[in-house]
Formats: sequence, structure tokens, C-alpha cells
Amino acid sequence: MKNALAWIKANMITVVSGIVILASIGVIGWVFSHGGAVTKRVSAEVNQIIQRIDSYSRTEVPFPPANVDDPPEDISGVTINQATLVRLDEVYGKMNSEYEKIFFAAVERNQVGHRLLVPGVLPTTEASHLRHEARPRYRAAFERMFGVYDQDTDEPRLNAAGPLDPVELQMEMQRVEQDFRPGGFGGAPAAGGNLSEADRKTLEGQKAERALELLKEQAQIVHLYADPDIRSPAFPFQVGGWSAAMGLPAFQQIWDSHMELWIQQDIARAIAIANRVDQAELSVIESPVKRLISLEVVPGHVGLHTTGGMGMAASTKSGSGTTGMGMGMGRGYGAAPGIGAGAGPNAAPVAAAGSPDDKLSVDFNAGPTGRVSNAIYDVRHARMVAIVDFQQLPKLFDAIGQVNFMTVLECEIQDVDEYEALLEGFVYGSGDAVRIDMLIETIWLREWTTKLMPPKTLELLGIAVEQTAVVDESTDF
Repeated sequence: MKNALAWIKANMITVVSGIVILASIGVIGWVFSHGGAVTKRVSAEVNQIIQRIDSYSRTEVPFPPANVDDPPEDISGVTINQATLVRLDEVYGKMNSEYEKIFFAAVERNQVGHRLLVPGVLPTTEASHLRHEARPRYRAAFERMFGVYDQDTDEPRLNAAGPLDPVELQMEMQRVEQDFRPGGFGGAPAAGGNLSEADRKTLEGQKAERALELLKEQAQIVHLYADPDIRSPAFPFQVGGWSAAMGLPAFQQIWDSHMELWIQQDIARAIAIANRVDQAELSVIESPVKRLISLEVVPGHVGLHTTGGMGMAASTKSGSGTTGMGMGMGRGYGAAPGIGAGAGPNAAPVAAAGSPDDKLSVDFNAGPTGRVSNAIYDVRHARMVAIVDFQQLPKLFDAIGQVNFMTVLECEIQDVDEYEALLEGFVYGSGDAVRIDMLIETIWLREWTTKLMPPKTLELLGIAVEQTAVVDESTDF
């Protein structure tokens, strides 16, 4: 045994080589006996992997485009692994989730403060009393906008009124003169001839001083000058003529008037923000917007029935009900043939509603934003004429941008003679007052508006109308 161990130690390389040869023979024998199945299994797995890679290289995968307005790009001819597909699903899932959140917030913002004056009156109803009730509520909504600030309502409040009543001012001037003149028979003022030139100048000075005092007192209790009498030609808001007419109003008249009211309410909200009507200690003397002269909605949907109000001066107010369809056109605005009183020289063709999946079209003839009505939203223009403090005009621009996706498209400015305005009773403060003619763009998401539109409006916009029973609008129940 010792001799064997000694030989192994002396011939270690030979012994190790022999062991390796014997192990190799054993492995070769096992491979020959079992290797066929293993080889086939490995070969099948490799072929599956190759086929999967080949299918990935031939698979078209939509990738997000560089421009968000463009459709996804279909990418093929490159090897895309399963991890890439999973990641793409995650990216698109996140994008869809973010889109839904953003769109929901946009719709919610678009709806704030915009509700039916008579619940259930639109899109159609067989209860004719609801349509009759819409008339007084519609007019009352305009009158409420002149009220004082109320934190418990989402309706705009302007705390507006006209200047001091001229009759009241004249009566006060008579009182000043009566107190100044020496008493006559029965307490009546003495004849004017009894006053010397110096006395007359003194009297006129006292009258002017008292008149200015009264005008300032009136100015200090309002945030805005405007004629609050809805029956007056100087009433600044555009009120549909149907609301003062007899008979049963048509559904489309009611809908168009709601839209026009909501647009004007939004602009009133912006004025209220700029003028800080929530601060009772302020007044029109400090307000950016001094006087609201007129506010009108350009008839029709921009890009569908009209080219909008760009480059057009403010026209005579023409609200819903000036035509049978409630789409009366103000003078100066371009309209498509068959819409309103007449077609303008740059009339836009009536377009189909299209699909929300289509790329949104732009038309910079309609305004610097290029936005026109499409399957996702409708564009309406409104024009406001007002007296403002020129130095504070940016505050009005900023306030308009804060309300419901509104944008100022155009603003013409003219100087105002403050002294002449003072003679009419308007106290504008120490700033440089100017008259502005401003065009404002408003956006209305169809996600919620189409649910309230009557069938004729849907048809007018090229939106598919469900075949349901429709109340005959010509019938007075």
C-alpha cells in the first residue's frame, strides 16, 4: 500500500490524466444515451426566442409624436422587446390618465356659473310653462348683475349704477341758490338781478363745488357706471328680443340666449375681478373699468357660421330672437350664407362637426389664437365697449384671462375728455380715461354643452342628432 501511494505521488500527472479520461468517457456515454432529447429541447427553445424576436421586429408600435397635435407614429422594422411594450403601455396609460384629469378639470371650469335658468327647459320639454318661465328669469339674470357683491352666489355682481340723476342734481342746485340769495316775499328767493357780479361768481362757485361733491358721493358708492334700466336703449347688455315678445319661445332661442347670457356673465366676472367689487371701501374712482357702455355677442360659431369679429367695429346690439332661428347678425360681422340677416364679404362656409380624434384646424384670420369651432369646443366672440383707466388696462386684460379660457383678440383705444364726461355726471378719477373697443374670444366645450342643445342647434353645428320624438316648437300649448 505504501509502495502504491509512493508511486502515485511520483506519477501525479499520469494519475490525474487517467481520471480525466475516465470522466470524459462517462460524460460522452451519458450524452449519447440522453443528449438527443436535451438537444431537441434546447433547439426548440432557441427557435421560439428567434421567432419572438422576429415578430417584435415586424410589429408596428405607435409612439408618441414630437408634436402633441400630431397622431402617434407607427414604428416598425426595429427590434422591440417585451419590456419596451410594457413601458409603452405604462406611458400611454399615464398620458390617458393625465388627459382625463386635465379634461375633467377643464369641463368643470367651463361649467362654473353656467346653469339653466329654468331646470329642465332644455334640450326639449313638453312642459310649455317652463319655456314661458324662461322669459322673466332671463331678464332678471341681467338685472342681478348690477347688484352689490355677494359671496354666496357664483353669479357676477358689478355694483353698478348710473351717475347722479340730473333732476336730483338740479334740485340741489336750486337749494344752494335759495340759501345764497336773500329771502324775498314769502321766503321765495329774490330776483337774480339783485346779485352783484361778485355775488354771481360766488354763487356759481358754490354750485360747482356742491355739484362736484354730490357727483363724488355717487361715485363712491358704485364700482362701475352703467345704465341699469333694461328698458333703456343705453342698457349695456345684449338682451334677446324674444324675452319681451309674446308667444311661446322656441327651444333654439332659449339655448342661444343662455349662451349669450353666459358669455356676458363671464365678461362681467372679469370686470368684477378687475374692479375688486368684493372690497366695499373701493369705488369707481379707483376702478380700472369706469363705465360699461355696451356688450354684445358676435352671432354664430366662429369657423362654422361666421369669421368672427376681428377688425370689425362694435355693431348695433342684436340678440337672439332678431330672426326666427335666434341667430340674428349684427352689422359688420361676416356670416355664412343663410345664417342671420345676410352674408358678409369674408363669410366662412358652414363646416361639419368632424371628429374629436382629428387634428384641430387653425384659422388665423379669425384671430391671433387661430382657434375656430371644432368637434371638441365651440368658439364665440364678444365685443365690449367701455371707459377704462389707461394705466390700469393691464389689470382688465389679466382679469379676462382668469375667467373661463377667455382671450383678448383685439383692443382699439380712443382718448376721452374727462371734463366733458364730468358735465354728464361721470367721475373717472385722476387717471387718463380712454374708450376701448375690445374683442374677446370665449371657448365652450361640447362635452357638456351638447347635452343641453336642442335638435336644431345640433343640426346647425353638424352634430349627429338621435332620432327621438321632438316637441313641435310652433305649438303654443
